[in-house]
Amino acid sequence: MADLIRTPIAATYPLDQVQDAFRELEKRHTRGKIVLKPGPAPSERTHRPPPRDSAGRPGEGI
Repeated sequence: MADLIRTPIAATYPLDQVQDAFRELEKRHTRGKIVLKPGPAPSERTHRPPPRDSAGRPGEGI
């Protein structure tokens, strides 16, 4: 079995927040890698889960 190299990940940013990722690097307080993920930020995704009621069940247009 081959030895594995594990790299710690300090933070993950969507690609459109690259400025925030660089600010984090400039602080020089990170332990691990900063990861940039391609694609839209979670708030900009086109698919949204259906609304749910207070009990966590799928609701109807809440």
